[in-house]
Amino acid sequence: MGIFKQKTIVKVDLLGITTGFETKVLATYNFPVYDFLIHYSDGSTEHQQIGAENALKKAAIDKLLKYTNTNSAPQSVSAPATQQIQYRDKSAIYDDLKKVKDLFDTGILTEETYEKEKKALLDELAKSSSTAATEKAVPVLPYNLIIYREKKRPLGELKVVVILDSQIREDLDTDKDIKLSLSPGNHIVQFRRGGAAKSPEYS
Repeated sequence: MGIFKQKTIVKVDLLGITTGFETKVLATYNFPVYDFLIHYSDGSTEHQQIGAENALKKAAIDKLLKYTNTNSAPQSVSAPATQQIQYRDKSAIYDDLKKVKDLFDTGILTEETYEKEKKALLDELAKSSSTAATEKAVPVLPYNLIIYREKKRPLGELKVVVILDSQIREDLDTDKDIKLSLSPGNHIVQFRRGGAAKSPEYS
């Protein structure tokens, strides 16, 4: 038996999608970043954030999306990506195309770099033209944070209180899974049962 035993994925939760950025010669390109919670057959979990900035990572995202629940998460990379990305105005892209051409004509950019930048800008132009039509069909995630209750609360056990961003949330029933829709950014979650001390902070 090997020292490192490969884990088997049984379920994946898509917690949310944000936008990543990559800066090249003249322009900044954005791409979706997927936030996954992976459940393994041994009961352990793993949190992964994967950006779809290249074909290899898109393939990894596609693989994980196959394990998600169709009722709670979209199943394709392309649909949610358009929901998160805000493309630049066409006139700005045309300006960058002209700047790249001028840099090539003056000898600052090599032909290889020029062709690469031109292709990237033309791809961005094509995507920005089709964004409005695509957005109408994009599914919206109803929540981006799930707190799982693995076992039902035993009789006589005090209720576990959720403390979200230093605010006690008495309205949340911790005897079942809690699904929350939070604003983008960092949030702190803690738990407390009765008068016990607060749990560690989970970011």
